[in-house]
Amino acid sequence: RADRIADAAATIAPFSSDSNNLSNLSDMQCMWYENETGAAHLRRGEHGKALKNFALVEKHFLDILEDQYDFHHYCLRKMTLRAYVKMLRLEDELYSQQLFVSAAYGAIDTYLQLDSSKKAVAAAAATASKTATEGMSAAELKKAESKRKKAEARAKAEAEAAAKAAPALHAAKGGGGGAAKGAKKGGKDVPIDDDPDGKLLVAKDAVEGASRYLATLLAHAPNRLRTQTYAVAIYLSKGKLLLALRAIRRVVELARD
Repeated sequence: RADRIADAAATIAPFSSDSNNLSNLSDMQCMWYENETGAAHLRRGEHGKALKNFALVEKHFLDILEDQYDFHHYCLRKMTLRAYVKMLRLEDELYSQQLFVSAAYGAIDTYLQLDSSKKAVAAAAATASKTATEGMSAAELKKAESKRKKAEARAKAEAEAAAKAAPALHAAKGGGGGAAKGAKKGGKDVPIDDDPDGKLLVAKDAVEGASRYLATLLAHAPNRLRTQTYAVAIYLSKGKLLLALRAIRRVVELARD
């Protein structure tokens, strides 16, 4: 919480089975640590690394959701029906758990910051372009616009090529359908992270990324004030004014004081 991430990693390392590699903390679903690390990266403006930590928490909850299928036949066969019903009720409320909600809020915060930065850059570029094209003839303006569109298309194609190349690189390193495996250490494969800085996550559409988390929160944690305030921000960003108004009215209901 003091944003001393390296010190935090060194402090928790003795509680990891491999003090030189903290990836097994993720295997143990140590979600509180990932949420705190993600929040620290976000405060430091390291958006990619923040998203990676929040995405790990989301993956843990998906694993928990899928793990229930191992228990259906077992519980019925063993007649542990009371525990079975308790498990089903837990699964129904899984995405309202505080650990997931915190990760979702962190991811939305990150995506909204990225969207704000992108809009600021676009506004600055538009101002610069307007200044640069003042006094140009119609033919010169047309040529400049054509040049700008080509540059945008080239940048988009390069981003798409990088996104497509990442899975191929992952497979080439031995990833296959799961995490890539590196050198063996102590008889175990040490996983390789192909995107340690989260650049691929940052490259995604920020508003759509935030919207995905918001949809889950609206379904499972709609009565939290922060969920509705994020809904206002995201719907306004997408130009969906009626949905934004509905979220504003819900905010008023939740916080009349």
